[in-house]
Amino acid sequence: MFRGIDARISSRNRNFIVTNSTFTDNQIGIFCDKVNNFGITGCTFYIGGNQKPGNNFHTGIRNQYGSGFTIEENTLLKSPNALSNVSRWGILVLNTGDASNQIYKNTFSEMTIGNYASEQNRHPNNPFQGLQYLCNQNTGNIKYDFLILSPDDFPNDGIRKNQGTISSPARNTFSSGNTIPGNDINNSTNSVITLLCADRFTNSSVCY
Repeated sequence: MFRGIDARISSRNRNFIVTNSTFTDNQIGIFCDKVNNFGITGCTFYIGGNQKPGNNFHTGIRNQYGSGFTIEENTLLKSPNALSNVSRWGILVLNTGDASNQIYKNTFSEMTIGNYASEQNRHPNNPFQGLQYLCNQNTGNIKYDFLILSPDDFPNDGIRKNQGTISSPARNTFSSGNTIPGNDINNSTNSVITLLCADRFTNSSVCY
């Protein structure tokens, strides 16, 4: 199947919730376009094994122009049927705006890119407003655990400046052993990111 779920807003402002579901070998597991306040929780995605030609990027969740979402406690894995010539992207978000959104406590394994944020996902002036990545676990990802991209180099592109706070750190974990520079977090935007960590000597995944 090309897309497991294809959700778009046309004339009515509707949302949706998906829980405890499994998506296997879709080119895109869940595709959201301009949908606000949706929820994707507790789902499992097997990525990379769709046999339909013409798309070399297989994605678990893609959300564009939607805000107020809940994306939590999902597992995104390499498919047993994964093709060698496709890239596997875990969660891709584009232009979610300047609201305080979170991608929280998801697990990524053997993705080409685990977490991918493109264009504006931050408030231009408030460092405590915008998209945060919190308590996500990454193991064995090939290129990047987190990629933050600005395709057109716009000044407001990026994610929330402060990821976590001193009292409540971000607590993401990172793949180890990859020699690509910037494999943990690759930020190619003009916006600075400050990652608040629990302990400089640990890679804690404990979330409260």
